[in-house]
Amino acid sequence: MTMLWTALSALGSMSATGPLGIAVAVWLLAGRTWRLSLSWCLLFGIGMQLVVATKVAWYGWGIGIPEWKFAGLSGHAMRACAVYPVVFYLMFLKARAAVRHVALAGGVVLAGLISL
Repeated sequence: MTMLWTALSALGSMSATGPLGIAVAVWLLAGRTWRLSLSWCLLFGIGMQLVVATKVAWYGWGIGIPEWKFAGLSGHAMRACAVYPVVFYLMFLKARAAVRHVALAGGVVLAGLISL
């Protein structure tokens, strides 16, 4: 069981989600979807800034919720939730709608497991 959680944590790491996030941005740019590309990059960047801001607040000033053991937003969770559903959806973009929806759901489940 420990190996499963270690593998899920690795899937949420920057070394896994960073290149996937860049691949999504490149995919959207290659499709000439300029607004969508800009939106993706801005939202991903804002998400990362929120993670960093909450970590700095916790480590720098102790701002958090100690009762909940909240020390800031999880970078693994944020990146996994931002990247995997989109990647799974894009992988099956040319498939039938039902297949795309299942792929999207699979990405959401994987992101949820990583977030746990």
